[in-house]
Amino acid sequence: MSAIKGLPADLQAHLKNLDPGEAKKPPTSLQNSTGEQPPTENKTHLKEDQVFAFLMAGKMAEAGYDDNSRADFRLCQILARTCKGNRVLMDHMFRQSKLMRSKWDEKHGAQTYGEMTIAKALGTSETEVDVPDLQPWELHELIAAKIPPREALATLDNHTPILTTHSINQVVAWRGSGKTLFQQGWGIAMSCGLNFLCYRTTRPLRVLYVEGELPDAQLQERLSALSSGKDIPQGNFYLLSRDRQNALGMDIPSIHTEEGRLAIERAIERTGAEVLFLDSISSLLLLGTNDEERWLNVLPWLARLRSRGLCILLTQQTGKNQALGNRGHSRSEDALDLSIKLTPYDEECDHLHCKLEYTKIRGQRRGVQSLSIRYKGDWEGWTWTFFEQDLVDALRRLLEDDPKMSNVALAKELGVSRNRIPKLKKRLATVDPKQSSFDKKEIVL
Repeated sequence: MSAIKGLPADLQAHLKNLDPGEAKKPPTSLQNSTGEQPPTENKTHLKEDQVFAFLMAGKMAEAGYDDNSRADFRLCQILARTCKGNRVLMDHMFRQSKLMRSKWDEKHGAQTYGEMTIAKALGTSETEVDVPDLQPWELHELIAAKIPPREALATLDNHTPILTTHSINQVVAWRGSGKTLFQQGWGIAMSCGLNFLCYRTTRPLRVLYVEGELPDAQLQERLSALSSGKDIPQGNFYLLSRDRQNALGMDIPSIHTEEGRLAIERAIERTGAEVLFLDSISSLLLLGTNDEERWLNVLPWLARLRSRGLCILLTQQTGKNQALGNRGHSRSEDALDLSIKLTPYDEECDHLHCKLEYTKIRGQRRGVQSLSIRYKGDWEGWTWTFFEQDLVDALRRLLEDDPKMSNVALAKELGVSRNRIPKLKKRLATVDPKQSSFDKKEIVL
């Protein structure tokens, strides 16, 4: 059987070796879920591989069909067996066929015509389902089991884990807020075992950074600045960029496809990565993040990578209303261990200056506080302070300009409730007025 463009190599080999004599033909007496007779019968005596080849080539008459819908359905029945019921692969292969037309993506109620055809084919084909023999833990067995604990990879000063092995995490921000710069800075620090902001890296880590947006020229400039003066072990930081793949005549396939996920897994194995950055999800998914069905193919994959011990950091973009969190539905947040949100203080600022807050933490919270962070380039590096200290510093400047400013006006300027102002004033009384809050924290180069 001829090769099909865009199909993963393992499935290509499977199709090439397909023995049509072993394929079971679905009985025409089966009824579909609507009670109608499935339109599978044709008046020829072709073998299934011949029917498949004709239909992939768009030759309906040669395959014994004079109706497009019947031909679509028959091809999907064959694909149901070939792809072992994988809807994503079935859709991918159908789109490579000459039967593909605009009707495939037309909405019929909640589903497209293509989704309905695939669902009907799965309901009437003789696909053998390999039912896993699930093994539940008995409580005492689970408690007695010697399960290695998750290793802390980045902690606070008090040893509260922030990043661990076997975890899925994300950084979310509005576009242009500096989330990619933040992620790349953190990745560089982890690769050489250095601290980043208030996070203490426990040891040098092998990092794979998958970048789906920025061109190589900009990546080279930025990573040169971020890594300047650091002793990064050879092979501890790998960057998988779209530009490099394009130059080699390839691309990074969408991770909503089996091909894309296998390609990333191959890169993980090749680099021995312990930490995986996916930046950004929207550019690597190549679909709207509101597309929940596509997301459902990605989430189990991320969970499998987590089970292998990887620490995964996703880069997400918020919607226009940043208070609502990352763009799209909330299904992607269900499996998260940690979610960090960056909010810029001034969008017109010529350097990164953000509030960092935690919107989800699964585990210990001792000592976890929001931060104010800045990055002005490699000549100054990253600086940070606890957000509360930054508010106190801002309050001092406001009162220096206008000592009689009311609590209502102060609250409005600082973006906090009026009831919080007396507490901030009480803290201000204990702060050295000659020292900026950012001066009190170490600079991490």
